[in-house]
Amino acid sequence: MPAYKYRSRNTVKTDLLGVYAAEKEIIYKEIENLTSRVSLTTDGWKPKYQARSYFCVTILIKIGYCTNELYLFVLILEWNIDNKIASIVVDNASNNAGMLQGIKSWLNGKKALIHNGDMFHMRCVPHILNLIVKSGLEMPDNLIEKIQKTTRYIGSPAQRDEKFTLALSQTKLNTRRRIPSDVDTRWNSTYEMIVAALELRPAINRLKELDPEYKCLPSELEWENGKKVCDCLKFFSDITKRHSGVKYPTANLYFIDVIQIRRNIKMWAESNDDWIRAMADKMQLKFDKYWEECNKLLTIAVVLDPRYKMATLHADFYIDDIRDFLAQVFDEYSEKYGADIGSVEQSGHKSFGNTSSVGGKWLGGFQDFIASSNLKENAKKSELDEYLNEGLFPMDKEVEFDILRWWKLNGPKFPILARMAQDILAIPTSSVASENSFSKCRRIITDTRSSLNDDSVETLMCVKDWLPDLKDGTFYIDCLYMCFNVK
Repeated sequence: MPAYKYRSRNTVKTDLLGVYAAEKEIIYKEIENLTSRVSLTTDGWKPKYQARSYFCVTILIKIGYCTNELYLFVLILEWNIDNKIASIVVDNASNNAGMLQGIKSWLNGKKALIHNGDMFHMRCVPHILNLIVKSGLEMPDNLIEKIQKTTRYIGSPAQRDEKFTLALSQTKLNTRRRIPSDVDTRWNSTYEMIVAALELRPAINRLKELDPEYKCLPSELEWENGKKVCDCLKFFSDITKRHSGVKYPTANLYFIDVIQIRRNIKMWAESNDDWIRAMADKMQLKFDKYWEECNKLLTIAVVLDPRYKMATLHADFYIDDIRDFLAQVFDEYSEKYGADIGSVEQSGHKSFGNTSSVGGKWLGGFQDFIASSNLKENAKKSELDEYLNEGLFPMDKEVEFDILRWWKLNGPKFPILARMAQDILAIPTSSVASENSFSKCRRIITDTRSSLNDDSVETLMCVKDWLPDLKDGTFYIDCLYMCFNVK
């Protein structure tokens, strides 16, 4: 056997705490050196086997786990980001609104937010889509209920599963295929369940012949309605997947997708099919409710996409004041960050002034004031207008457009807009980054692993995120649990 030096679990625990502290310091310095603002996502989870709840806070990477909402204030101060926050993305839980209102008031008191916090509270797009789609699926049709019963029927006992395997074999389908169960809080799981059932429809029909006890076979009409609804829901599924990404900008995609959702719902509402029309009517009610609460920031994000700019706003939507809002935000950024631009331009004019004439000292100061004011005003007008008046960047479906690279290359030409793009395009449109953390957390806190304290859970989850080279696996979780589960 190769030589192995035994290390006690307390030693390993101490080493891991050291890794956590060292990595935290590195990330802290990186965030401290950022010149742009940051956006947070947060989500909560209550373990089945512990009395406390956990909240994950993410800035592209996880920065902490806390066990109560008030601790979010402390976390913001601990990481020294109270003057750097652009927005916080949360789902539509009612308690989130109250929590963010308190934080917004606190930060506004410090004058730390953009445009008095109008951009601060961002709603998670996949959660809004979930509400819109689920409202449309509240139909009197029995298809969904019958597929759910079929899934449970096949699942147990084993004899039923064997009969379904036989049905798959006889209909020349993959004998390992099964219908996934849906989750009440995730509409796309219902969509995936219906899609799988439609693909396995021949086997399900065959099961009825092989097993007389199977009583939940959908009718032909229900199957046809299922096919129609799947054609509609695929559109929402694609949008949900697009906004669930965490490794590319999504803010500039939102408004484009909102327009497509509105158009599709309107098209379905004019369908000749009563089922589709009724579904669209219910979706429209939810859409109108949440569009009214849409953060205007997302419209600025699409304007900052050189492929669309204002053209998208003129094309379809009823937003007359967005240009004024864009100008207000641009002015605010000009006030905060435009001084450097003005100082550079003014330096080229200093040799032309002469303050030695009568009243020259006073006039020279006044001229400097006028020059400075004109430079700032001209910079504000010319940069925004020049960007909006330029032609749209050509779209090529064959080439993936890198919007961050475009702004990096064009930053010298549009310095204030580039600063806006830094802050706004970094805002995620979903809280998926935080939600995903709790999928791993469920493997740490179980019925046999419920004694970990808060600091241990935070260390385990953050180190796993900060050091992605560590592989997933039960062995990894078991080892870390044994190191931290000191009673």
